[in-house]
Amino acid sequence: MFTPEEASTWTTKDVLVQIKAYLPSGWGFEYTHDLPSGWYSAYLRDGEPDSPKPWSGEHLDPKILFLDALGWLAVRGQKVKHPVWSRKGEVPLYHPTPIPVVSTAPDPADLDPDEVEAVYKTSR
Repeated sequence: MFTPEEASTWTTKDVLVQIKAYLPSGWGFEYTHDLPSGWYSAYLRDGEPDSPKPWSGEHLDPKILFLDALGWLAVRGQKVKHPVWSRKGEVPLYHPTPIPVVSTAPDPADLDPDEVEAVYKTSR
């Protein structure tokens, strides 16, 4: 498994090599570049040409798009290690319960209306 620091030093071609290494057998990775808009599109194909696409993405920078695909492939099938990142359909193990804050400080004394009026008159 690679580290994010290591992956950030790779060229676009290096990322494509890593994607091919992580692809399951029978899967394919394809990308296109739309010249007028500058956007890159990529997707992973599961087996046959008409099969559903388990991952697809778009980005202006091909390296970021390819790193996104590689990250998806690298963590595919792994269990979530922290409940905040649980995937759809998985029940988090930790359910935080809000605890009400109870103040122990006494209520302040009521303000004297004459004192408040005097403060506003002197500040003008």
